[in-house]
Amino acid sequence: MEYLTLDGWDPKNPEHQELMRQHLHGNGAAKTPSIEEDLAMVRAAGFEIIEHFDYMDLGNDIYGEDNWPWWADLQPHMPDPRRLLLPAHPYVRWMQPTILGALAKIGLLPENVPKTASVMNEGADGLSGLGRVGALTPQYYIGARKPLK
Repeated sequence: MEYLTLDGWDPKNPEHQELMRQHLHGNGAAKTPSIEEDLAMVRAAGFEIIEHFDYMDLGNDIYGEDNWPWWADLQPHMPDPRRLLLPAHPYVRWMQPTILGALAKIGLLPENVPKTASVMNEGADGLSGLGRVGALTPQYYIGARKPLK
């Protein structure tokens, strides 16, 4: 499974640029390729592609209107108790660095933990923002095999 950009990605759109910067920095990624670029890399490595698809589309096909977008729990929204991933919710994530900072200040945590939480939150904001605008998928599947000869 790979993070890949989708047709909704517009490298000239300032909002997309900022969301991608946040995603790359906060998630420690060098680049997020397009589907076509990723398929080309797999082929260039000598693999034959058997199948490839976006697992997120599969969820939409199965659940239709009841499908909860993968990025929704990472974006600000009114919590729905049926779909609440509380530790990932922005209201909780935004408080984490302050709480962790207090714990670090009294010596219960290493001093760099609050900064790490802030960087990871930045990655979550960028990643989920890219999902919200239809620019990225977190679960693109490529099934491939290396030919024997």
